[in-house]
Amino acid sequence: MTAKQDNERAALARLIKIAKGDTGQSRRVADFLLAWWNAGSCGSFDLTSLWALDRAIVEDMTVVFGLIGQAGNYPDQLDRALGQEFAAIIAQWRSACHPTSAFAVPLMTCATMRGTASFVMAQRAVSRTSR
Repeated sequence: MTAKQDNERAALARLIKIAKGDTGQSRRVADFLLAWWNAGSCGSFDLTSLWALDRAIVEDMTVVFGLIGQAGNYPDQLDRALGQEFAAIIAQWRSACHPTSAFAVPLMTCATMRGTASFVMAQRAVSRTSR
């Protein structure tokens, strides 16, 4: 792995950690990451959200944006473990999509549009967080 790839992976890991938090910045980072996962089903990212983020977070987003453009793949295609990370973010930030709510279909849509295995991972992540 090159130094650039190490930097990209580190930036992505930091963003995932932030997205799993419970702050306004966490929500904005989650929006950014989920726009990569599936913007049509999981929501898009408003670029003006960058104004409300710390500089270091914006720098990590810039690095990950470059990764997304160069990789030409979804996160779980880069690394299977990323599918589980993103499923956890979906479960946390898309509560209207929680399978125990009346809006369970959007979670299925959000995850299944990325494949059956992703849906299973999303369901497992939601199941773990609802215990």
